[in-house]
Amino acid sequence: MQDTAEIIDKNPFLPKLRLLSVLPLVFFIAHLRYHYNQGAASNIFWMCNISTLTLSLGLFLNKRFVIRVSALWLTLGFPLWIIDLLQFWETPITTFLVHIGGGCIALYSLKYIGFSRNTWLYSFIWYLTVQQFCRMYTPVFLNVNLAHSPRSFLGITINNYFLYWIITSSLAILLLFIFSHLLNKIFPTPTLGNQKIP
Repeated sequence: MQDTAEIIDKNPFLPKLRLLSVLPLVFFIAHLRYHYNQGAASNIFWMCNISTLTLSLGLFLNKRFVIRVSALWLTLGFPLWIIDLLQFWETPITTFLVHIGGGCIALYSLKYIGFSRNTWLYSFIWYLTVQQFCRMYTPVFLNVNLAHSPRSFLGITINNYFLYWIITSSLAILLLFIFSHLLNKIFPTPTLGNQKIP
């Protein structure tokens, strides 16, 4: 039986995707510069934004696990971004680079490396980690990743933050699970011989 290193070495996707890693990094830096100039640099820690950076790192370092987690958050975040876009019409061009450009590169990468169904769990753990970081180190008024206070949705406001956190976290798990299974159906893990490439 071939070991993991041998399987990975025989997968020809690496050089092509490593070159692509430059684009999401450029998108991330451009968006970070915009938020910095607006005096709200901490907004770069929203899951979609930070996933553009992790996507770049995953592509450059050939870390499929990182690419898949980034791709899941960029895919899940896209419809949420559209809702925000319709609600707040004034938006910088760099946000299109992050959400559309980054999302397209993520999906293109999955064409070569496939997707793993259990990515939803690791993505949720990553979300909780980033959210707690935002709770400790980002300004309250920005409420990055809903880390500080409830946010109204469709005119509904939940004043108890712990209850709000339970509801939104449960919804995040459900959506991550659904999107993870959809991506796994669309981008099954490629095989080499009789073995899946990890």
